[in-house]
Amino acid sequence: MKDNQPINAVAAYLGALSVPMSCGDIHIEDGATAQAIANGAAYVKVTMFNTATGHNGFGTRVIPDKANSRILMTDPGLYFVSFVLCGFLGTNNITFRAAIFLDANEMHQVHGMAKFGTAADTSELVGAGLVEAPAGGEELTLRLRHNDVAPVNFTAVYSSIVVQMKQRY
Repeated sequence: MKDNQPINAVAAYLGALSVPMSCGDIHIEDGATAQAIANGAAYVKVTMFNTATGHNGFGTRVIPDKANSRILMTDPGLYFVSFVLCGFLGTNNITFRAAIFLDANEMHQVHGMAKFGTAADTSELVGAGLVEAPAGGEELTLRLRHNDVAPVNFTAVYSSIVVQMKQRY
């Protein structure tokens, strides 16, 4: 074949497709450390990833940062974000709400809610949705709040935050 232009164009296109998309996670495995979550309507950052049972997971073009209980989004784009927070409380009949935050901004499309009936109950807060990281360099965190009048201790036994880029800007 004398003219390699079509083959080169296809190779360039396929090469562009093979650029790894951003994805990563942080997680807790067999957690036993409680975090006091203050009362009120304000969300509190979950810091239990920064324990001996917290782990940096896989990270490609994002920075899992268990030490600061966050994932740094290095590339601008549209991400699928999910979280699971499985744990227990020391207080009866508490409803917890969880939300993903990008920097200081609540991502209203990624929430979870669960009611813990008795103090020893184990329950899960689960959420998933699309989040736009418009600039790159944003910090993704998980935050909690509850409906009680006093602080409540939450112990995360298993938890994860997972991000996967769907579209690069």
